[in-house]
Amino acid sequence: MYEPYHITVVFPNEAHAQHAYHQLCALLEELPCELSAYRFQFQSRWYISVLGTRPSPPLQAQLEGLLTAAAGKATALPEGLYAQLVQRRYERVQNGRPWQQQHHPGGLRFPFRGRRRK
Repeated sequence: MYEPYHITVVFPNEAHAQHAYHQLCALLEELPCELSAYRFQFQSRWYISVLGTRPSPPLQAQLEGLLTAAAGKATALPEGLYAQLVQRRYERVQNGRPWQQQHHPGGLRFPFRGRRRK
């Protein structure tokens, strides 16, 4: 049975997020799991979101430990942005490409129209 999983972590800067993301990708490549990871900047802050099918308890602990050890702090995303990540993952899985690594040096724009922080 499918049990959804999601964690989002915010980082103090790009370097911390990048380091954690590379470690996370290496871990996800070597272990059997149905997870997608996204590193992105939103409202001048760096995030990593992991979503998919809930991993085993040991893997979940390892993922969460890795993300918070790299100066990350668990947080929530605005609902609209979370929905876009879920949609993006769904489309990749439906197209037969559950694992896809893409890098967008200039950033990847989401058409999110949520409230802006002031």
